[in-house]
Amino acid sequence: MVVVSLPTLRPLHSPGSIYVSNTTRDDPLNPGESDLLRTLRALVQPPDQEHRVFTNASTNSEGENELYWHANTVVWSVGGVQKRRWDFEDERQGVTAACFAWLEGSKMSPDSPRSSSRRLPTIKVPPKIVRSGQSSPSAFGPFTHLSYTNPLSGVSSTVDEMHPNHMRVICIFLRDIGHIYSLDGLEFTLNIPFTIYRVWEILPVGILLQAALTDADEAEARSRGMPMMPSLYSLTSPFDELRAIVFASEIIGGFQCAKPGRPLPGPHPRINRDTSPIPLVKWHDKILYVSPNSMVSPTSPDRILVTLDPREMTLKIFRYVYVKRNDRPGPLRQNANPKKYPFEPGVESMTTAENKEKRIHDLIGSIEFPANTAGKAPNTELDDLLRASESHLEAPTRRRSSHSRNDLSMTLDRMAIGGTGADEFGTVKETGRAKVKPIPTDGPTTYANNRKIKGEIFVEKIWECPVETPDCMNPDAISISMFDTRLTHACIAVAVSSPHPTVHILRLEPKEDRLAATYIQSVPAVCTVPVQAIRSGSDSDGLKDLLCLRPDGSMFLLCPGGTVDVQVESNRDEAPQMTVRDDRIVFQNGSGSRRAVRLMDSIRSSVTVVYSDNTTVRISTDLTPHSILVQSSFITLSHACSSPLLWKIRLGYLRRWSEFGRCGNSGEEFQCFSAAVLDALKAEEVGIRSDVNEGLDAWSLMGIHEIHNRLSNDIALRHLHLPSPNLLPTSWAGSNHPEKAAVLHGLHLLGEELKVDNTQQHALPMLIPLLVDLAVSVGADWADYWLRIYPDATTSWNLSASINILSPIAPPDLAGFLYSSLGAATNSQVYPRLSSIPRLYNLTPSLEYGSLTPLPLTEHLLPVYAALKDNSILDPSTTRERAYKAVSVMIERHVTVDDIDRLPFGIAAPLREALRTCQNNPAADWDREAYILIGRNDIAKMISGASSEIFSSGDAYQLRSNQEREPAPEAIDTICEQSRMMATIRHISSRELDPNRLDFAGIRFSEDQRLAEVDAILDSSKVQTVKIPERPDLNEHDLTKELAATVHHIVERTFALSFGRAIYTFGSISRLTRDEYIVPELKLDVKFVPHNVTYPPDPTKIHPEAKQWAEFHNGVAAALRLNPSAQGIDSSWIAFNKPHDLNAEHAGYLLGLGLTGHLRNMWNWHGYRYLVPKHEPTSIAVLLGLGAAHIGSADPDITRLLTIHMRPLLPPDSAELGIPLGAQSASLMGLGLLYLGTADRSMAEVALEEMSASQQVGGPEISNEHKEAYTITAALAFGMIMCGLGSKANTPSDVINVTKLRAFIAGKEPVELTKTHKTQGAPTSINLNFVSPAATIALALMYLKTNRADIAGTFALPPDPAGLRDIQPNLLLLRALGRSLVMWDDITPSVQWVLSQAQRAPKDMTKKQLQEGVKDLYEYAFFNILSGACLAIGLKYAGTATTAANHVLIHFHDKLLENLRRQPSGQTFDLQLRRSAIREAINMVDLALGIVMAGTGDVVCMQRFRVRHGLFGPQFKYGAHIATHMALGFLFLGGGRYTLGTSNAAVACLVAALYPRFPLHSNETRGLLQAFRHLWVLAVEPRCLIARDADTNEIARIPIKIKISEGPDDPVRTHHFVCPTLLPDFNRFVSLKVDSPRYWPFVLNIANNPRNRDSLLRSQTIYVKRRTGFLAYANDPMGFQSLSIWNGTPIGDPSILDFPLQVSAAATASATNNPFSPWLPKSFSDMRHFTPHSTNDAQLLAFADRFCRLPGRHASEAMTLAYAQQCLLDVLSGDKPQILPSLLALYHARVTRPQHAPLGALGIRDIHLANEFYALLFRLHGGLVEGVQRQPLMRVAALQGSIAMLSMETNALRLDAGFVACYRAYARGEDLAAAVASSSPGIDVEQDASILRMRKRQLAFFLLHERVPSAQTLAALRMLANDSLGTYRTNIVGGMDTSSGDADASSSGAARAEILEPETLRTGLTLVIQKTAMSLAGPRTTPWALQSVREVLDFWTC
Repeated sequence: MVVVSLPTLRPLHSPGSIYVSNTTRDDPLNPGESDLLRTLRALVQPPDQEHRVFTNASTNSEGENELYWHANTVVWSVGGVQKRRWDFEDERQGVTAACFAWLEGSKMSPDSPRSSSRRLPTIKVPPKIVRSGQSSPSAFGPFTHLSYTNPLSGVSSTVDEMHPNHMRVICIFLRDIGHIYSLDGLEFTLNIPFTIYRVWEILPVGILLQAALTDADEAEARSRGMPMMPSLYSLTSPFDELRAIVFASEIIGGFQCAKPGRPLPGPHPRINRDTSPIPLVKWHDKILYVSPNSMVSPTSPDRILVTLDPREMTLKIFRYVYVKRNDRPGPLRQNANPKKYPFEPGVESMTTAENKEKRIHDLIGSIEFPANTAGKAPNTELDDLLRASESHLEAPTRRRSSHSRNDLSMTLDRMAIGGTGADEFGTVKETGRAKVKPIPTDGPTTYANNRKIKGEIFVEKIWECPVETPDCMNPDAISISMFDTRLTHACIAVAVSSPHPTVHILRLEPKEDRLAATYIQSVPAVCTVPVQAIRSGSDSDGLKDLLCLRPDGSMFLLCPGGTVDVQVESNRDEAPQMTVRDDRIVFQNGSGSRRAVRLMDSIRSSVTVVYSDNTTVRISTDLTPHSILVQSSFITLSHACSSPLLWKIRLGYLRRWSEFGRCGNSGEEFQCFSAAVLDALKAEEVGIRSDVNEGLDAWSLMGIHEIHNRLSNDIALRHLHLPSPNLLPTSWAGSNHPEKAAVLHGLHLLGEELKVDNTQQHALPMLIPLLVDLAVSVGADWADYWLRIYPDATTSWNLSASINILSPIAPPDLAGFLYSSLGAATNSQVYPRLSSIPRLYNLTPSLEYGSLTPLPLTEHLLPVYAALKDNSILDPSTTRERAYKAVSVMIERHVTVDDIDRLPFGIAAPLREALRTCQNNPAADWDREAYILIGRNDIAKMISGASSEIFSSGDAYQLRSNQEREPAPEAIDTICEQSRMMATIRHISSRELDPNRLDFAGIRFSEDQRLAEVDAILDSSKVQTVKIPERPDLNEHDLTKELAATVHHIVERTFALSFGRAIYTFGSISRLTRDEYIVPELKLDVKFVPHNVTYPPDPTKIHPEAKQWAEFHNGVAAALRLNPSAQGIDSSWIAFNKPHDLNAEHAGYLLGLGLTGHLRNMWNWHGYRYLVPKHEPTSIAVLLGLGAAHIGSADPDITRLLTIHMRPLLPPDSAELGIPLGAQSASLMGLGLLYLGTADRSMAEVALEEMSASQQVGGPEISNEHKEAYTITAALAFGMIMCGLGSKANTPSDVINVTKLRAFIAGKEPVELTKTHKTQGAPTSINLNFVSPAATIALALMYLKTNRADIAGTFALPPDPAGLRDIQPNLLLLRALGRSLVMWDDITPSVQWVLSQAQRAPKDMTKKQLQEGVKDLYEYAFFNILSGACLAIGLKYAGTATTAANHVLIHFHDKLLENLRRQPSGQTFDLQLRRSAIREAINMVDLALGIVMAGTGDVVCMQRFRVRHGLFGPQFKYGAHIATHMALGFLFLGGGRYTLGTSNAAVACLVAALYPRFPLHSNETRGLLQAFRHLWVLAVEPRCLIARDADTNEIARIPIKIKISEGPDDPVRTHHFVCPTLLPDFNRFVSLKVDSPRYWPFVLNIANNPRNRDSLLRSQTIYVKRRTGFLAYANDPMGFQSLSIWNGTPIGDPSILDFPLQVSAAATASATNNPFSPWLPKSFSDMRHFTPHSTNDAQLLAFADRFCRLPGRHASEAMTLAYAQQCLLDVLSGDKPQILPSLLALYHARVTRPQHAPLGALGIRDIHLANEFYALLFRLHGGLVEGVQRQPLMRVAALQGSIAMLSMETNALRLDAGFVACYRAYARGEDLAAAVASSSPGIDVEQDASILRMRKRQLAFFLLHERVPSAQTLAALRMLANDSLGTYRTNIVGGMDTSSGDADASSSGAARAEILEPETLRTGLTLVIQKTAMSLAGPRTTPWALQSVREVLDFWTC
């Protein structure tokens, strides 16, 4: 008897209890109490109890999770190690309950504050920009729509439309407070309106809470006449309210399985609520069990709730389901007929798994409980699986709404309505069986009034039974366990103590789409727990046994097939021991003074045992084998043998396993298994030793150990006598167990699985001896089959005893079947599945492992190979379609590249060729997994970008080092140096804050330093340096005065730099830290050279408002550097950066956040805190920023916030709010942005009224200084609201509005307004000089792009010179611009079109040329009209970089500049006015040029803008600097990352930002509020296309071809670009093609494939895969360093691959100096350095580093290195890294001698299979490339060379007399050992086993290579040959007549001589034998070699 030590898993006390015991104080809730008070409290209040909850860890290696709490302390530990502790002493409340749970986190932003969850509701964001009836589909560009899919830092605002994001949490509940802690650090706090009694985790998400109610609560409710409040509630999200549990009379369907924290797939259950006024679970009910928890499979579809009603003395079982509120179906109808669905989640789809369908129909059997128990389960496994596969549910047809909170005082008929039907049970006669109360099964009642369902958890009663009074008094004595959930049912055990300790076992299974309970049996026990004991598997497999505790303290395991008694007798000082005695497994120490009284807290195989002395111990019941081979064998036998036999094998294994000392060695474990199998299959019990090791000496025992097998092939031990490893009983061989053939068949299939798995082939030497021993009595073919694979399986190769035993089934050969099915035109053969064995041998399988399969590769390969054949005519033209289908099957079965790499290269060759075919021509509609499988991770990453919900507005432009790589660890001195720098430098320049911008510039603008020049120009955080000429004529005072004046001009220019820098640095920061965001300092000092003096500005000359606006714009520029999709910007981060005193700089920072959309994350109350102080810049920023952040959404919350700042929208009698005028203008513009494109009539009328009311008497109190700005603001707001919707505005009010605008434009008052003034007696006081420009821009935006000629006529120019005097020149600019905006399609980028716009002025100028005044008017008109036309060109072609538009604008820029230079230098007013007009025109042309070339960084434009930047002086106003720097910023928008769009919204925002009324001074706001100049942000689009290497993620420069549609009638043209590049408008984008020999080609169809379009829109990135052997264009622009040029030949020297031994021998023989000098080509010496540049594959890089580093030290090593290097060269040149393992395996098979490789036959078989495929089948499965057969992955010459080399080996063996003797013995069916002994005289074969082992291996090699039939087939062929020869001699030779005449005698003699010629007879018999052998072997079999046939025939006849 062997005793195995079983140590405890953990100390007797958990970490939580240890901590509490060490830190317990007198009273944590009431410190400082007196002893008397403490004594009284102890008498009236019971002490706090400790509680703990166990659950599974996320991985098996972590151990179990324990949640322990006592008083106000909670401790979480994992695997006995404390992870976290919570102390709630400050709350002054004790912990009432705690649990683990999964909760929904979809309503939580990833960057939400981590300190607390108490946050006010965020400002609502519309889920879509385009709203039905509100917004025009063409108002916004495509990027604007995508940006609104992640308004909350990357999380979609439409929670209902996205998949829920679940999180694992720990829930801790105090008396009225709940704390929820997520494992990633988030914390949430809940207010609980009642005291919690207990909580439980429910799945898939949520927790179940039970309220602590008392009789007093019931009495109070009864006295008030109110129903009792519900007692059960659920919580599924920390952001939701508690919801009462809803009871249902019917729950139909909903049996889907889901992992914890995952949403349920498939249709939702249909629920019928009952109208019963009495709840099924009353407040006084005791909840005994809630599943699932740590004891139940997390994927079980049966969610169970068990309660005890102590008043009615009944125990009830409920089923609960979770239905998300947004997915809730409506109530059932009375006669609902559910629609059947093709599959049921949780059961494999019949359409996707053909082999599963056969398995379902073949599975027969059930759980067999022990015969000595009081019941037996029926055999219903087949019915279970069939019902599961055919049960389908109806999808919900409608959704129901939900309320935020269930009212606790709602009536009972609204909360508790339940009841259900179930099967009726009668009284059971067995002792201890419960009396089951029948449940009515009447039809369901429909919930007639269709009330709204407010709950999320629905329960249905499925079973109940009465319980006795003692159990009701002590509910804790009742234990509930759910176990064995492996199939479509689950078993639940209910243990009660009265009247007798009994466990009632029920089966829960779906019946007619409802869960039903069936009583099975009862067993005597007091307590049960589910454990993993004898079966291994994951938690999701449901392989749980039931550990039962008897009243006497003994225990037993209830398992499928039988019971196992377990006795535990533990001592405090000693660990328990385990002993196996027959059917008993005993844990003992010898101490029996105490007994076990309770089992609890079972996690997997760990159980806590509570003893009678209140001590506990944690034990393990893990009896599962650790060897993967043993586990797979048991799973195989569960499908192939009956339950009694498997149980007998199980007990035999456990017995031997215990006797071996609970060995963990895989070899020893399998020896135990083999002995158990052979012992169980013996026919007679007598004469067979139960102990296989009895009587064996140490020498023989050494043969059992695994080390013996490992060292048996060692060279040093090869000639020694070794112990025999076969110590199994042999007397069973003559037995004939009825299931022996089935066991052999099942294990044979397992062996076939191991053969095709390279990672498990090492287990074959353990399995094959067992297979051979089993096959001896089943059939010689089976034994011979495996002896050829592993000839060392037996001591001798002697099959003479079983040669005449014929098996009805030939041994299946998986590889042979696959190839026969691949090449046969029609294949009628069927490979036997594991599920077909029971039917084949007429037995009922055990199925104790459920549907687990030990043959995953087999089940994958069969359908994949079938797809390659596809039952169609094999033709090269169908190769691609068949390959596509094979890939689809692989994806359905989740086959990965790693799975294919596990296959031998002969089996993997067809699959790799199919993947190669798809790799060259991938389908366009595959999923990401398919592209990864075929090696196109570039397209896979594209698909990932399309499926992502996050819109990237700049992240795509980061380099890999800044995007994905973790920051490299820095040295300590570097960190110290950075700290010193940060301590001394407070402000950091913009360049230092943006290292990634210059990195991108090195790729986008790599030719020069243009970006660095722009960075220096626009940097306002450094001292401005100005070079002035020497003025010797000025004295020091005058020079100082002049320098001071220059300083003032430079300061004005510095103030304007922020406008350009904001554009230039836009979106350059994508990731933030939690540190304070620093705004760069605004330096105003000026340094003069060559004087080298620095002058500060005079503060008295800088207007306070000017400095304020400068700081405002500086803050905007700093904030705009944050990318719109940057993460981490939430309300807390914004508030963190808020200064103590509001200032203009922070106000600009807020506006920048609003323009980029980040103010959508700001909480409402944070926004109000900014508005309350009425700080004007801050109010402007917040109001305008909120409107911009919610552009086009018409959000009601933002509307309310904006309207309270507008006088016309306030109540008439409202008090004066004192709102600054700037804030009013900002709110008006914000309202226009908020309702942009919505055509909201009320808001449009308000804006129009404000436009005219500001100029009327009695209007708003606006000073004359701001009237123009306010009027323009109202006009822009009106234009944005009606943007482009003028043609749809046909209502009477819209007509009136248009009439008003036309009147204003014409300089007239509207009729309605004139009548009003006359009626009121007030004079008309509208200033048409203000209103007319505003009306012009409003009407132009209203009819934007409508091409309405009648509206365009409104903007007609004056017909005569007199009209020019009555109109302002700038109004002509607006009219020209307005007309062009309306007639959008007429805008043409040509000089003629621009001049035609200017020629619309009066034509009679020639008659009055002498009149200087009129001439000036014409010149002013011409310059302004020219400016308007050029601006119109800029708006239409914004961001397009159209060459024609660029040339036109440059032409007019140069002409205007030349005109300016020709102007006289006088200082008269007229001359100054003319020069000013020209400068204004130049400014507008520069802006137009900048927006056309936005993001291009064009050098020609930059040169002109740089010259304009260098101009300063009194004649260059502040507005000129703004225009110049904005134009320069647009040219390098976002550092070249972004450009501008031309949608209606983009044009409207650009018109507002570029409104041609620039300020003269930095403090001026008369023409337009300066904050509006930043609205260009809303027109930005990230259209810079980036190409990234899919392997390294580095940005790549590659040529691409883009097809663009110029128009509906124009042909599609192909344009050539080089990435990175700006893309054209996506509306004209047709397709994109990567067509470079260095990269894998692919075509993205943008126009017709929404997924590709969405991918580009979201990520602006294409991923490319570089071919191996090529360098990137950045490293090798001309391709001179590619592999073909570097090596000189395409593939080097292929002879090394074809004949490595011969080439190496020739090279070695030619070496004269040193015969062992390495043979290595000189070109290979650089391979190690070249490989990193030509590939990014980590395996190839490691391979090159290993094999290309040093030369070989001797000839064999040099040969290996040469072969490895040529393999690397071949792989790189052909871009086929997946074939490198196959080449190495081929080399290993070639160089390994047959006698040195125990499993060398597998390599030989692979070579034959690969050669057969490439020689015969590749033409049908290889694929065509442009009509030409592509090259195969493997070299056919190398395979043929390998076959030739093997033939040479076999020819050499034919010359070995010893081998020929063995070959003769095999062919004649004789003993091999005798043949070896006879051929080796003088050598004792028994003493020197190495000779016999060598001959057996040589024979196996020869038989496989020559394709010799099996021994049994040879015996049959020999009999046929002998019979044929005998018949021939009798009928032919003996029947000839010799008495004829001479002539006849001569002819007969000639015939006799011909017939009896020996060679002719031998040839005929050879051909007949070969054909017969082929017909017996099956179709598509390589024929038996003729030479070998002749040899065998000679052996037979000699």
